[in-house]
Amino acid sequence: MLKRNIKLFKIFGIEVGLNWSWFLIFIMVIFSLSTQVFPGWYPQFSLLTNIILGFITAIFFFTSVLIHELSHSVVANLRGVTIKSINLFMFGGVAQMSKPPQTAVQEFLMAIAGPLASFILSIFFGIFWFGLRLTNFKFLPIIAFFGYLSLINLSLGIFNLLPGFPLDGGRILRSILWYLTEDFLSSTRIASILGQIIGYGMAAFGFLSIFIYQLQSFGVIWFIVLGLFLQNLAKTSYKQEIMRSSLETIFVRDVMRRDVQIINPDITLNDLVKNWFMIYGYKIFPVLENGKIIGTIRTEDVKIIPKDRWLTTKVKEVLRPVKDTQLIDSNVNVIYAISKMNDKQLDYLLVTDQNKFLGIIYQKDIIRYVKLKKDFKI
Repeated sequence: MLKRNIKLFKIFGIEVGLNWSWFLIFIMVIFSLSTQVFPGWYPQFSLLTNIILGFITAIFFFTSVLIHELSHSVVANLRGVTIKSINLFMFGGVAQMSKPPQTAVQEFLMAIAGPLASFILSIFFGIFWFGLRLTNFKFLPIIAFFGYLSLINLSLGIFNLLPGFPLDGGRILRSILWYLTEDFLSSTRIASILGQIIGYGMAAFGFLSIFIYQLQSFGVIWFIVLGLFLQNLAKTSYKQEIMRSSLETIFVRDVMRRDVQIINPDITLNDLVKNWFMIYGYKIFPVLENGKIIGTIRTEDVKIIPKDRWLTTKVKEVLRPVKDTQLIDSNVNVIYAISKMNDKQLDYLLVTDQNKFLGIIYQKDIIRYVKLKKDFKI
């Protein structure tokens, strides 16, 4: 999901992007504001006024969500947990960390920063809303604009303080339990269970509102969708934490493929296809010269060359020069390897030690290794 992102801009050194799913929720928010919220508050508004007001307010709402996420990231960077990017998607935002919080205090400060930012925004917009009403400002759409943004930021802050992982409140709870018990996984499990309970509770409330109280509104449906999403995310996040903790003692050298076939840059593409691609079945091979890796050759690189030139074209003429972003040391933790692959959108890295090529590590190999450890209970 997170690979389908549109890069927008950088702020405080953090790259901000949009996931494709964001556009769906953006349209749904505009629809809700234009057909339910503002018509309910001010029935005298025309349809055109509601649509324009809904569009502008939705933009500022998502700007508020971005500020909420940025506050987490800025505090994280100040506390030594580097955040490289934030991607807004259907249900909020995801920050890509270079590493998870190392202490309960780090976790607490990072988690609480988001709700605090939302409350500050609520007060900011609320001051304008109250001031305009106090001065009998006549242009009601402006009052509606500030009123909604104040209310939604207040709601966003309160909702995120619910004590269920992975909401901010759940992370705050986890940090407190972690601090008291010094048991990260147990603290995560408790916060995750509460997150699942909250999610199921929200969904149940939504279903009851529809089938018992006959409430038919966008908000009720949204309660169900968000509740089920939160329940699933709480469960999945705990599994991810278990996976991450199991990876802390695994290094690239433990997982990498050592029996990698290497390619001489002076062989022809015809030789490469017949004696390597067709025999070994791999889609990529490292190319070495004098023991040093100089690039990679893929099936895609060969396909773009006409077949009648395969006998005369050498690998070194079409190989892809190796980049530092493709290299990783054999002695680093696989968590860093996964982070690097995700950051550069790669499914593999070339493993080296003091510029000597040792092998290749794939994401699927890391997953397979962890599953084997679990199966053998080692």
